[in-house]
Amino acid sequence: MQDLASQLFWLVATLNVVVSFGFALRARNVTTRELPERHLTLARGQRKDDWLTCVVIWSALMSKGCPIRTVLFLVAAMVLAWLTQRTVHRVRLLQTGL
Repeated sequence: MQDLASQLFWLVATLNVVVSFGFALRARNVTTRELPERHLTLARGQRKDDWLTCVVIWSALMSKGCPIRTVLFLVAAMVLAWLTQRTVHRVRLLQTGL
């Protein structure tokens, strides 16, 4: 079961990194003069979510030998899935220009 939880975690973690990278590329394409306050707010929120992603991933990496490691992987996967959903929402907002 732990192996399955680990694989799920790494799948979601990889997806989160790819989606975050996509947000960064889209945000980079907006010129500074055109940058509305909403885009700055989106970028700040994404930066905070990226830090949280780092904390979650490092927590999972440092949990070697922990008796509840399977549960930790599953909870971490759920948190990363939620953060990925937030990033997808931000990407859509950047695309629509809102």
